Amino acid sequence: MAAPAPQTGILGHMSSGTPDLEMQMEAVSQDPPAEHTPLRFADPLKNFRLHKVYEGIPMGWPFLAYQQNDLHNGSIHRRFGPLRQRCLHYDEATLDYYEREILKLDNADAATDVSILRSLSPAQRRASGEDAGQPSRKDVLINEAKALLDEYDRRLLHDRDIRELPRTSRHEHLQMFRGIEQNNILNEETEVYLYPVDDFITTRTERIHEYLEWLVYGQDSWWGKIIKKPFINKNKPDGSNYVYYRKNRLKILPTGMAVSLALTLLLCPMAILYLANLGRGYSALVVFLFGMLFTLILTQLPRIKLETIFLALCAYMAVLVTFLANLQGSQQQQM
Repeated sequence: MAAPAPQTGILGHMSSGTPDLEMQMEAVSQDPPAEHTPLRFADPLKNFRLHKVYEGIPMGWPFLAYQQNDLHNGSIHRRFGPLRQRCLHYDEATLDYYEREILKLDNADAATDVSILRSLSPAQRRASGEDAGQPSRKDVLINEAKALLDEYDRRLLHDRDIRELPRTSRHEHLQMFRGIEQNNILNEETEVYLYPVDDFITTRTERIHEYLEWLVYGQDSWWGKIIKKPFINKNKPDGSNYVYYRKNRLKILPTGMAVSLALTLLLCPMAILYLANLGRGYSALVVFLFGMLFTLILTQLPRIKLETIFLALCAYMAVLVTFLANLQGSQQQQM
């Protein structure tokens, strides 16, 4: 099986034995490993306590389990969306059969003795000719339907919860696939379950690289190396084929970018309104355009609600309108 095109991915691991060395994040480098060895992850990372976790763990499913549990971008699993839907639809068809059969028996009882539908006492069953000690066919169907309905409800609610988990990106999936394939963790026949790229999710709630894939997984061009340099930790074991990222610095970057963007959206229209001698129509147009830009940026945020966008836009427009009104008032006083 041909290996996919080289990409860069990030891997999290435990903190160092040195107290002042911060927790790291590591990325698979562009250079493939020279050979397949089950100690590839244990030996180079022994200074970072990974040898205490991975020593004695055989290569294969046991090693993959320990590795995925430790990686900051690990815990990647199949959702099995089509199969899950198949099971739900199968249960729906079966429950529909039970519902129709029970209704047929109800109609049959209504045609013979309507009192049967109002009581389940043994006397009523004896009156209908059934043995009071034996459950009727309707009772059997209802009990079977109850058991299946409970199972169906559980699957349905689980499907809803699983759909709320974040999907993995193609970069994350490729990083996991390359790590398994290049280090010979699983054989080629078993790797087939990794092929459906769009069916993978992650249970990691802290995904600091979610907005930084362009930085972490990007190609190492000259400008990319310049941007990455402040975030790379040079304290790595000799011979390691990993690139180490400082987790704390990566966590600060999205916050700094968000603050810079917010200040830009707030100060730019104020600067235009203050420095440019615009009429009322053009001033209102500037406020409207920046309001639209603010709304567009908010819609790109994941898992943001409509009411949150509405409240944020109202607050943003209130600031701009208040500033515009005060500016025009001061200009009129000067005249």
